Amino acid sequence: MGESSEADPGHLAWPMITAECRPWTRWWWPGSAVADADLERELSRLEEVGIGGVEITPIYGVQGEEHHNLAFLNSPWLERLDHTVTEATGRGMAVDIVPGTGWHFGGPSIGFEESAMTFESAVTRLEAERFEATYDPARLQSLVAYAEDGRTVDLTDEVGDDGRIEWRPEAGSWTVVSILGCAGREVKRAAPDREGLMLSPFHPAAMREYLERFDREFAAYDGPPVRATFHDSFEFDAHWSPLLLETFEDQCGYRLQEHLLALLGETDEDTAARVKADYRRVLSRLYAETITEWMQWNHRRGRQARFQAHCAPGNILDLYALADIPETEFIGDDGHVLASKLASSAGHLTDSRLISAETATWLDEHFTVSLGALKAHIDELFLAGINHIVYHGTAYSPDDAPWPGWLFYASTQLNSRNPIWRDIDALNEYVSRCQAVLQTGEPDADVLVYWPMEDIWHAEPGFAERVPILDRDWFESYSFGRVAGTLQEQGYSFEFVSDRLLEQTHVEAGRIIAGTGEYEAVIVPETTHIPLETMERLLGLVESGATVGFEEGLPADVPGYHELESRRNRLGALCDRITLPERDGLSVARIGDGKFLVGEPESMLAAADVRRESLVEQELQFVRRRFDGGKHYFIVNKGEEPIDGWVPIADSPAAVAGLDPKTGAAAPAAMRHEDEGRAVYLQLAVGESVILRCFEEDVLDEAPRGYYTTGQPVTLNGPWSVTFIRGGPERPPGRELDELQSWTELGELYERFGGTARYETTFDRPPGERWSLDLGTVHSSATVWLNGDRIGTVMDAPYRLSIDDLEEQNTLVVEVTNRGANRIRDLDRRDVDWKCFEDINLVDLEYEPFDASEWDVRPAGLLGPVRLRPREPWLPDRG
Repeated sequence: MGESSEADPGHLAWPMITAECRPWTRWWWPGSAVADADLERELSRLEEVGIGGVEITPIYGVQGEEHHNLAFLNSPWLERLDHTVTEATGRGMAVDIVPGTGWHFGGPSIGFEESAMTFESAVTRLEAERFEATYDPARLQSLVAYAEDGRTVDLTDEVGDDGRIEWRPEAGSWTVVSILGCAGREVKRAAPDREGLMLSPFHPAAMREYLERFDREFAAYDGPPVRATFHDSFEFDAHWSPLLLETFEDQCGYRLQEHLLALLGETDEDTAARVKADYRRVLSRLYAETITEWMQWNHRRGRQARFQAHCAPGNILDLYALADIPETEFIGDDGHVLASKLASSAGHLTDSRLISAETATWLDEHFTVSLGALKAHIDELFLAGINHIVYHGTAYSPDDAPWPGWLFYASTQLNSRNPIWRDIDALNEYVSRCQAVLQTGEPDADVLVYWPMEDIWHAEPGFAERVPILDRDWFESYSFGRVAGTLQEQGYSFEFVSDRLLEQTHVEAGRIIAGTGEYEAVIVPETTHIPLETMERLLGLVESGATVGFEEGLPADVPGYHELESRRNRLGALCDRITLPERDGLSVARIGDGKFLVGEPESMLAAADVRRESLVEQELQFVRRRFDGGKHYFIVNKGEEPIDGWVPIADSPAAVAGLDPKTGAAAPAAMRHEDEGRAVYLQLAVGESVILRCFEEDVLDEAPRGYYTTGQPVTLNGPWSVTFIRGGPERPPGRELDELQSWTELGELYERFGGTARYETTFDRPPGERWSLDLGTVHSSATVWLNGDRIGTVMDAPYRLSIDDLEEQNTLVVEVTNRGANRIRDLDRRDVDWKCFEDINLVDLEYEPFDASEWDVRPAGLLGPVRLRPREPWLPDRG
């Protein structure tokens, strides 16, 4: 859309850009071998490109630099932290920290009882008249004998202090089951002085003691406050706790010890599934209680808690909902919008202002990711409801470290040594503008989609299987994934809701109120097991005037094992109150002031008169937020063709402005009335985005602007003067090119170069008053100068910029930056010893030792053709 308006800046202005609007980055401190001068330089570089804050994570060290390592939380380390936070605060930045090192809390102070335990089991069929065995008393959790007729004998207390047991069973066939706790993994990627066992995720008291120890060591810190502490995702195996058996009995009403055979899958399938579901629910609650200890600890100290719940063996939605800042992530190509909506849904239903995402975790191999790929990845996160990008990430590196400096093994390497850093400020400006809008107002969804955690707990194999929401195939294998995908494709805006979050809702004027949101309906995907409390809650919502829809039919069963028949009867009685006529298609049952629906999700939502955004039919995707006086739409063209036409929106504004987050331009948009809402004229290239600001009142007193038609192109044929201005391993000699080509084709020096080349040509003014400059093919970003004035940076196709003024004779300069892949390839082809990191060192996407020597050479530079197109202002016909 066009230029910014001076007539009404308030209605066309972008929100103020704060530190939290800007992207952040995870800042690894290898070995904590950090020095004040380098810390200042790195913060300066981060500030210069628009980074708003850092999360400091100490990790393993660098080979040969051991003498510079600082012990975590000792006085020199705390002094470096003080200096960092002071410097960052002075620059308008903020800082998060991790109350530990590496990946997950833990370290040398964690003993077996407090560790992230797994368990091993043994099932012994007795063929003799007595049972003899020896166990490690410290590890033994339970020892139980089971008779064929259902009798059980708990033998745990019969084991002697030496671990020996000798037991003579009564007559009959017996099976003995032992459960032994196993110390889980050690802290992953720990700092050199903090190796040790990982803290149990299922032990609130252990978390409390761990944080008390941290407080004692941290007490000497006297610097500015940090914003938050961070807890990473649950991507490890842990499925036992010394608290489990007692907690299980308290919460489930029966002893797990009497049903270990079911837990191990040694009974009928239904009983095993029910006992496992109870076991998984108990672990989930223990994890929630443990995380709550950490949350409350933060709050007592005036800090926020930033938390990744995904992949935990628990109720992901409820876990996310505990956080002040819920955080999701995409890992390579495995992430997807619907999985990340679990984090944003939890945040939206609990009024979290920020929903963050670990961003760009291994999108591709090291030094191969472009800014354009990053932008596309970030757009996906915005569409999922994310509004706080945290890059993954940036490794601290002293300036005297040979290129490429100190690195982290699983990163997109967003640091000043990576060539793409040259133009990353353009990406960060884009992110900042988008997030400034996406952090204002409130989410504006219409539908709540039930998250059937009990069905997942009943269905998943194994023991406390982690819930792999980032796995698209897994997600779509369940009804909730299929329903969510359908609603997204049909243009319905929705949030996921759990049993617990449903309990916090109420109804006003037929709408379901959850947090600050107002929802038209709850859709329950095909669900077998539903808690009685949830079914009672749904009935209560309907009686108060809400609409609740069930896909396929009413849930048929209750979860868990205890008092099964009694609870089944109660569920049956609740369902009997919902009288549904037998008919094909949609069924309706009215109860109180509301109604139950049964049918396909689309038909139920249509019957409930829930709005849908038909713009998705043009392969546009959106996220919508409301503010006082209107709504914002963030829209991305996800199709394969440009959009140049009328786009319907379900809202009915009196006026609309279009805001371009790439350039910052804003202008009144062309709008027309349609049968179901309004339509706005959009001109969007493939992959481009726009923000629509829709006003309830006609507050824009000027005509639409910013639309153009383009004429026949004029090709700028050169010649081109090419100079290599920044990068290495050495800068090749300049060249004169009559025809644009990849600079890698110019010889070996050029093939291995990673950095920036300056292309310069002159041209005469073509016909026209305004023009569009199209650079054609670019590898991989470019900053453009015309007659000495910078006109912009382009980072993805179409590599296009607007030009509003030309002289009779013009000088065009295009500074093109490639990715670092060719330079990395050259290092490995020459057997340079640059991978010098402890622990895992550097690996590829398959976790094999990293080796780029066999990579193909990546194209680099300006390939064109470079063209100017005359661009004429134009106003769409509203007819």
